[in-house]
Amino acid sequence: MSMNLVVTPEEASAWLDGYKRAWEERDVDAALSLFSEDADYREVRFGPPLLRHKDIESYWRVQVCEFQRDPKFDYQLWGISGNQAIATWQADFHWLPINSFIKIDGICKLVFSGRGPNGLVCSQFNEWFDYVETDSRASSTDIIRRNRPRGSE
Repeated sequence: MSMNLVVTPEEASAWLDGYKRAWEERDVDAALSLFSEDADYREVRFGPPLLRHKDIESYWRVQVCEFQRDPKFDYQLWGISGNQAIATWQADFHWLPINSFIKIDGICKLVFSGRGPNGLVCSQFNEWFDYVETDSRASSTDIIRRNRPRGSE
């Protein structure tokens, strides 16, 4: 990991745009091109990390390609410091194992180790998120109304 690397907001946004494309197109190779060979990818903060391309590829082939349909992803870049970026993100998709829609709101910390032929290369990917299951691609307002305690409307 290069501590001398200074990332610009434009570069971090380009990386997140690539992540968006990879997820929405369910393109494993595009996703792998965003990460260093020895990347540490943490989808579950206190769970075991996905280490290296092999683990990331397996995760994406099952969790994204096999189990998700019609994923949508958006993000807001919050900040940059040296070789690190913080962004919030939102995603939703049809989750086949339970035949339901999942809506996610999350935050991620990205640590970049260098630049490759396609832009920045991420060596540490950490995310924290919350999600809700819905019976359709409901709006956030609909989900909030549906999850309020009775009598609070």
